[in-house]
Amino acid sequence: MQELETWPDERLAAHAQAGHLEAFDELVRRHHARVWRFLYTCCRDSHTAADLTQETFVTAYRQLSRFDPGRAWVPWLFTLARNKWRDFLRRRPPAADELSDSLPDLHRTPDEQTARQELWSDLWSWAARHLPPKQFQVLWHRYHEDLPCGEIASTLGLTEIHVKVLLFRARQALARAWKTRAAPGSQSREVSWTATERAWPVSTTAQTAGATPAKPDPNP
Repeated sequence: MQELETWPDERLAAHAQAGHLEAFDELVRRHHARVWRFLYTCCRDSHTAADLTQETFVTAYRQLSRFDPGRAWVPWLFTLARNKWRDFLRRRPPAADELSDSLPDLHRTPDEQTARQELWSDLWSWAARHLPPKQFQVLWHRYHEDLPCGEIASTLGLTEIHVKVLLFRARQALARAWKTRAAPGSQSREVSWTATERAWPVSTTAQTAGATPAKPDPNP
């Protein structure tokens, strides 16, 4: 049904709950790429990301009865995706020195752009493993999808102030993790968010469109 393309996610989900598979197909079509990008950022392997994306939507279909159409679809879907990533990690435990591997020194390579891309991936991977779900969700929507805080608040059913508080806490956690990365005996580094934001990712869409990368609000 062509009209399904104009329906909001929550209406499609309710229609799918009533047994209309074409409504669920539209949800898959609409969000498949976003879920894949999220999982690829976590695992950095296209085949694994594809498998986990498929598992996410299979689980979403099987658990449709648990979804409340009165709430937002996207946070529910991404919670399933994040759980699939965590299940994958449990099946294949990370290296013992995970934090050391996850947060590399930005200056260890002569190619600054490559270093930024490495940090981009490693920070997201660490965040997906360690941040509380809501902190990770607002971080993802703000810095990967380049959404304004007001839109994130509307999507997640939070106040804009709550979103900014969650962003602040997430940034603080990342800064502490990166500071811990410093080797014992090395020169002490004060790692503030101002220092790390230069390498923080924005959405591919925003980069392609030439948009200015989103900067963290210094006063959340």
